[in-house]
Amino acid sequence: MHFNERGMALVSVIVILAVLMTLAQILFEKVWSSTRQAAKAGSREQVYWAAQSGIEAARKRLTNTYATSLNWSNYFTSTQGVYSATPVWSYSISGVIVDIFLRDNPDGDNTFQMDNDLKVFVLSRAKKGQG
Repeated sequence: MHFNERGMALVSVIVILAVLMTLAQILFEKVWSSTRQAAKAGSREQVYWAAQSGIEAARKRLTNTYATSLNWSNYFTSTQGVYSATPVWSYSISGVIVDIFLRDNPDGDNTFQMDNDLKVFVLSRAKKGQG
C-alpha cells in the first residue's frame, strides 16, 4: 500500500518553525529579564551611593553649624528616639532626592533637643525621581 506523503514536508517545516520560534521567544524573554534586572541593580546602587553622599554632606553641615544651631538643638524633635516627620535637609544628588533626618543619641542628659557629646544619629532616605 502506497501512502501520499506530499503534504508531510510542509507539516514538518511548520512544526520545526513553531519549535524554533518558541525557543527564540524563550531566549528573548531571558535576555529581556536579565536586562531589566541589571538596570534595577544599577538604579539601586545609584540610590545607595546618593544616600551615602547625603550622610557625608550632613556630616559636613553639622560640623559647620554646631555653634550657630544651639548645639544642633534646632534640628531635633522633643521626643526620645524619634526622627522628625519632615527632613532637616534635602539634597538632589544626580537626580536622586536625598532627605536627611537627625536625632540626638542617648547621651545621658535626658534632653532630646540638645546635644552634649557631639554625637547624633543621621538617617538618610534616598528616592529616585520619576522615570
